Amino acid sequence: FGGLAERSIALVLKTSWGEIPSEVRILHPPNSIYPLISKNFLLYSMRVNSKVILTFILGGVFSVSLGILSGIILNAYLFSNVTNIFFLSVLIGIIISSVSLSIIATSIHVYPASFTQIENPKLVQLFHILQFPIIGLSIILSIGDWHLRLPMVLLTSSAFLLWHFTGGCPFANRETALRKRGGEIESKYKNGFVGYFLKSWLGLNVSKEHVEIILYVIAIILFSWYAVDILIHLN
Repeated sequence: FGGLAERSIALVLKTSWGEIPSEVRILHPPNSIYPLISKNFLLYSMRVNSKVILTFILGGVFSVSLGILSGIILNAYLFSNVTNIFFLSVLIGIIISSVSLSIIATSIHVYPASFTQIENPKLVQLFHILQFPIIGLSIILSIGDWHLRLPMVLLTSSAFLLWHFTGGCPFANRETALRKRGGEIESKYKNGFVGYFLKSWLGLNVSKEHVEIILYVIAIILFSWYAVDILIHLN
């Protein structure tokens, strides 16, 4: 044991930052490294958190706008002659906003405790499909109805930004994630959500890129009409 003790003491005496014997491998960086590592980690965390927070805010803007559009359409157009439809339309709008934000939040892995997660991919798909008549009616009716224009601008702008930050539609992403969790390997939305249903329902083979271009063109034309209509009324 005496020889072993002397050897250990010699190793300790010889070990320094510049000289480490082959028998001992001690990774101990100088103190100047720690502030740099901490600073870089903090900056990275801030960038990640700020992106997630911004995406969640955009999801909130989209969801609230979708709920407002739904409420206005129900109250002013579809059931305008029904008694007390205002309160019912507000309630439906709140429900639609809540479901939308819940799906988006879980899609980007931000899940407030007050939200109820939707774990059924078919329900996510059904809610996603429900958005098409709501947005389609909103586009048509907003041509002459000023009340629909602000929520339409907010919904469209936030939707495009959500696609940019999440790398696609958060509703389709959430549905795909749930289906993969259930055992499905291949995603059926390789050509996009809209492209998939255009192919399934109408037999039209439209690529994801062409769908995006069409949506951008519709948004530009619609927003241009809003601006022209404002100028006409100002004069």
